[in-house]
Amino acid sequence: MQNSPKPQMQVDETKTTINIEASQLKDKLTYSPYQLSFILQSSLNLYEILKRFNAELNKVIAYQSLHYYHSKTKQQFELGKLHYHQARYQLKIENLDLGELTLSKNVPFSEEELSIIESALVQLLFPVKNALAHEQAIKLSITDPLTKLNNRQGFDIALSREVEFSKRHRSNTSLLVIDLDNFKNINDTYGHLAGDAVLHQFADSLRELHRQTDMIFRYGGEEFTIILSHTAENGAMQVASRICQAIYETQFKYEGTVIPVTVSIGVSTHQTTENSKSLFSRADSALYAAKSNGRNQVKMS
Repeated sequence: MQNSPKPQMQVDETKTTINIEASQLKDKLTYSPYQLSFILQSSLNLYEILKRFNAELNKVIAYQSLHYYHSKTKQQFELGKLHYHQARYQLKIENLDLGELTLSKNVPFSEEELSIIESALVQLLFPVKNALAHEQAIKLSITDPLTKLNNRQGFDIALSREVEFSKRHRSNTSLLVIDLDNFKNINDTYGHLAGDAVLHQFADSLRELHRQTDMIFRYGGEEFTIILSHTAENGAMQVASRICQAIYETQFKYEGTVIPVTVSIGVSTHQTTENSKSLFSRADSALYAAKSNGRNQVKMS
């Protein structure tokens, strides 16, 4: 096996930077660099990788917690309760930020322990890099390029998950299906670029109006959906009515021209025995009723 150069470490007051050039694992470890690398690269799930790393490192060093945070994706994992004495590391490959990892224990880390940790962390870099890239690829596959909202594929996955959660925990999940009224007329009157601009502004409006727990999707064309977790009928109707009124009062513009926009919204709340397809079908039927009744309104099924 080829010897690797010593780690490049940039130490500041709070953490050490572990970069791609690094030494092999210390002799104290009960596994070889190859074994640890194989264990970590057997998954593309970031949480699973961190759990496996934590389990292997805990075999040779007694510590109480591992915390990970990636600022770009806002991913955060906590394995164990954070203790006073901490060893913090910024993970990088050629200045590519892979996140910050913190180990903690109730007594100080020894120099030997820190040396072992820093050598082991080298084997974590590529698995974390691959996992982040994999998750980014998945995210791109379920993201609508115009509005940057999740697309229909993302919606189908999320709705199935939320409905199953509602069944298991007997909680309320509601669904809004939203359609921009007479959108074809916008394209015909102002042009397709104006239509795209309206869709983009509408998505921004939904982001501003939604609650933190709500999930927004572009279902297709001018149709959008919002999944409302832990929300019963009354709460769902209030959210839908607020969106309907806010869009009516918003000035949508394209190249200085104001374009009037209204929406129709169908609402349904999950019933104990139904599946995600039924929940969507009822909301879609309510949307059709809202449009048939004159548009710019909310109906519930």
